[in-house]
Amino acid sequence: APWTQLAVVLAALTAVEPAAAEWQIGAYGGVTFTHDSDVRTTGPATGGRTFSDVGWEGQAFEGSPYYGVRATGWFGQGPGWGVQLDFSHTKAAAKLNGRLRPDFSRLEFTDGLNIATLNGVYRWAAIGRIVPYVGAGVGANIPHVEVTNPGFARTFEYQVGGVSAVGFAGVDFALTDSFSVFTEYKLSYSRVDADLESGGRLSTDLVTHHLNLGLQYRFSLF
Repeated sequence: APWTQLAVVLAALTAVEPAAAEWQIGAYGGVTFTHDSDVRTTGPATGGRTFSDVGWEGQAFEGSPYYGVRATGWFGQGPGWGVQLDFSHTKAAAKLNGRLRPDFSRLEFTDGLNIATLNGVYRWAAIGRIVPYVGAGVGANIPHVEVTNPGFARTFEYQVGGVSAVGFAGVDFALTDSFSVFTEYKLSYSRVDADLESGGRLSTDLVTHHLNLGLQYRFSLF
């Protein structure tokens, strides 16, 4: 389940702990927009085909909402570099139009195209209460693969999909000495390569725009 992957991501902090003077932990939500992509299949359900320019919906506020959590360790109190672990419960559901029907009656990752990345981050000096920052990183995606081909076995399970990469830029606005809000734009790439219960595989490359708004807590360990 996504909570299991989330626990693993947060526990992994101990493995990458920097000699940081400052830490931040945060959570965020927002909206996402995923580009059309080609869906490639093998196996008996589709006979091995490529479905071109499949459209995707983010469904950020349907079912389990889109959300993310992160932990950032900074190597100093002021401007400079840090390291970050980020987990997002991103979602993508294929638009079942003429491109996919009648071969598919369901194709989605709405219990999560869960993305976990290790990022490098840089922040500039504060401008009043505002701190601009940028970052990028790589990791993996853990999608909940939901594929139904009429007349064949349904796929409905979590899998390790493949590599993911992210880049982002935003601003952090201090509310108090400990709490701040942040807003950012993030671009993610996820290579999803999934096994199908009916036999064969399904793969696609998902490029997603994220508009995030979140809350962070700042503290020092020493």
